[in-house]
Parts: sequence; C-alpha cells; structure tokens
Amino acid sequence: MGSKRAAPEKKIAELTRKTNLSKEMVQRLVANWQAKCKDKGLDRDTMRGDLMNEFNMLDDFILDRIFRTFDVSATGLHLKMEDYVLGMAKFLKGTPEEQRKFCFDVYDLNGDGYITREEVMHLLKNSVVQKSIEDDDEEGTKDLTDLILKKLDCDDHDGRVSFKDFCTAVQGDKLLMESLGQCLPAEEV
Repeated sequence: MGSKRAAPEKKIAELTRKTNLSKEMVQRLVANWQAKCKDKGLDRDTMRGDLMNEFNMLDDFILDRIFRTFDVSATGLHLKMEDYVLGMAKFLKGTPEEQRKFCFDVYDLNGDGYITREEVMHLLKNSVVQKSIEDDDEEGTKDLTDLILKKLDCDDHDGRVSFKDFCTAVQGDKLLMESLGQCLPAEEV
C-alpha cells in the first residue's frame, strides 16, 4: 500500500512541474480522474458529461474535438491520467499561448497544421450556424466562412489558417479565438 501511495505523489509532483497549476489543483484533477475513470482511463462520454455539467459546453462535435486534443497518447477511447491533467491545465489555466494552441488544435480537424475552408465550414455547420439558423442555409454558411477566413488568414493570405495566422488574428481580436466554437471555459476557474 505504501508504494501505491508514493507513485501518485511522484506523479503529482511531476505534473505540478509540467503545468502552471498548484499542487492542490493537480491533486483535485487526479482525484477526479481516478473517481471517474474506467479500467483503461477516462472515457469520452464521461469527459463530455463533465464538460457539459461543469462548463455548460453543449456542442457535441467540439466536445469530441476537445477530447481528441487532450488525448496526446492517441488511445482514441480513454484519457490517461497525464493526458487528462495536462489537457485540463491548458483548458483551465493555460497561458495565452497554450490556450491559442489548444483552440487551434481543436479546430484543425485533420491535424495537418492548418485550418482549411472545409474545416471552417464543417465547424460552423456543426456549431454556430446550426444554433442560429433552422434551415440549412448553405449561402449563409459560405458567407460566414469567407468572413472568418478573411479575419483569420491574416499573415500570408493563402486560403488556409496556419498557427501563425491564428495567433496574429487572435492577438488583434481576442473574440476570434473561439470564433469556430467554444472550446475554453466561459469564465476563469
């Protein structure tokens, strides 16, 4: 029993060093992960429920993308403790750079390092447009896509958004960081 307790303390100390969270916050996240995880880790549905209940995040597609962004180990089905704590650290208390990278990764649907026109349209159809327009208004989605791409693709104007483009745009207008869907808590935690 003693060795079982020592290992988590070492892990907590390591995770505290890797994040900008207090030791107490890391301990709470680890306890939450342990209380809710199944045999192999925290599953997608449990995490989705937590984000819905704790942060009123209701967009299933974005919640799935957040899970995938947390899943650095690429298990696809469950989050390992370290992935969960490191992901929550960025989600809750990340530096501005970490939060920009986090949002960018959520929006970069295929992981190629760019947010393309097709990805913007997909994100808008699944979140923003779906909530504001009952009909499938293809023209409205295209117009909104063009507007967002124009705002985000501000460095090289190549028709796709690199991380550099995204950072430049967001530094000029903070509201653009979540222009494709809420992927951070609405208020400071």
